[in-house]
Amino acid sequence: MWQQPGIFLPAMLSYPFERTGCAPSRFPFCAASLPSKSRVMLTSDIECDTPPRRHEMPSKSPGHNSGPVTEQSPTPWQVLASSQAQGPVRKRLRRCEPQIMSRVRDLFSRACLTFPAGHRSSLRACVPRFSDAVARSLISPEILGTTALPLAIDFSRRKANKIFGPGEGATIMTIAAVIDTISTDTTVSSPISHDTIARTAWATIAEPGDPHVCALIAGYGAEAALNALLSLDPDTASGRDGTIAQLRSTSLPRYSVNRVVDAIRLTVAGGYELLTPSHSNWPASVADLGEAGPFALWVRGDALLLSAPSVALTGTQFATPYGRHLCVDLASGLIERGWAIASGAARGIDTAALATGRAFAGRNVVVLPTGMDDTCPAENAELVDAVATRGVIVSEIPPGRTPSAWQFQGGNRLLAALATKTVIVEAEYESGDLHTAVTAMELGRPCGAVRGLAATVANAGCDRLIRQYGAQLVATIDDADRL
Repeated sequence: MWQQPGIFLPAMLSYPFERTGCAPSRFPFCAASLPSKSRVMLTSDIECDTPPRRHEMPSKSPGHNSGPVTEQSPTPWQVLASSQAQGPVRKRLRRCEPQIMSRVRDLFSRACLTFPAGHRSSLRACVPRFSDAVARSLISPEILGTTALPLAIDFSRRKANKIFGPGEGATIMTIAAVIDTISTDTTVSSPISHDTIARTAWATIAEPGDPHVCALIAGYGAEAALNALLSLDPDTASGRDGTIAQLRSTSLPRYSVNRVVDAIRLTVAGGYELLTPSHSNWPASVADLGEAGPFALWVRGDALLLSAPSVALTGTQFATPYGRHLCVDLASGLIERGWAIASGAARGIDTAALATGRAFAGRNVVVLPTGMDDTCPAENAELVDAVATRGVIVSEIPPGRTPSAWQFQGGNRLLAALATKTVIVEAEYESGDLHTAVTAMELGRPCGAVRGLAATVANAGCDRLIRQYGAQLVATIDDADRL
């Protein structure tokens, strides 16, 4: 691999990645800045696949040798000002210079918008330094349009820490930036507390029930924990038993002010109610989850039903006709006796519980493992929408967040905590619905299982619950009512 001396790509490109934990692959700073046959790597040198033509070779100075260069090479803009850059490289630098400078000023102004209005003038004084830093990176104007904005935000945050004090820049970006951004949105009229914003941020970056995050929030509060996570102070990041340092490597790359703002805007636009532990409608039953409780709850419908007596009827997605018949029979009988029916929104047994509640004008409590704007599966969207008129839909996932496998397991945990008692109608031997039943028993909730037809796959999980975990046998509506 031939290395072209005389042109130096500053090592500052790697600095933001080390400070923010972002992967370099997210910032493809390279190919468009040099001739097509050259390839710029995220190192301190420019490496070319093939040697350049003779007229592109920089002139050798007296005493120059072919060994490694010990002196620091000049920056690209120093090369441009001298006679060392020749051919396509010099033309490219000269052509990009005015476009980059104009684009950099615009980008840094956009980055400063993430801060409150009172701090923007102080940060914009850093534009010349940021312009010089980006200009030395050989970033093309085309790539600057999308990938350099995170670099500008990181640069402005580091400058804010120097201007306003260590860690203060992160605090400003966390709470005040969100408040300042949504204050310009006419759809968000009611004020939002700092704790609500912090819990929304945690819900966008952490998995439901993450023990490290939950312990941190329980010990220091949602706002203080988030500020510590975003702080650039090494002493703060390494304290508190190393929890912050661990979370910075896993959760921090997913943090974005825009994600928090989007979640709040989608909450308002969808007419959802955002509950936190300080809210009067927050269900007391989720306190039994301890430190593994939800960060916040997004609710659609009557939030008071979350605290009403309910029976969770759930089971396999591959329900047999006999299992669906049992679910309809149990749900209709329990509705007549005044119970609310809690379930998920999956296929099979959950669908039968939803349809029964709709047919018998019952009250359903639906726990979604996804955001409120993403009903899964899609064919149950109509049934779920109907629940909002007479029941309640709840999720601990903020709207707009991409679903993950952990979220579905978290939905089972939340369903077990909200329901007064749980009945598994049908389940395979290794079904995830067994996790709902086991969680309910661990929380001290009554749990029952229906023993269906013998020697069927759909009945193996219920048999396992009765034999190994001590679940009570449910054969009639009276059995479910007396659990």
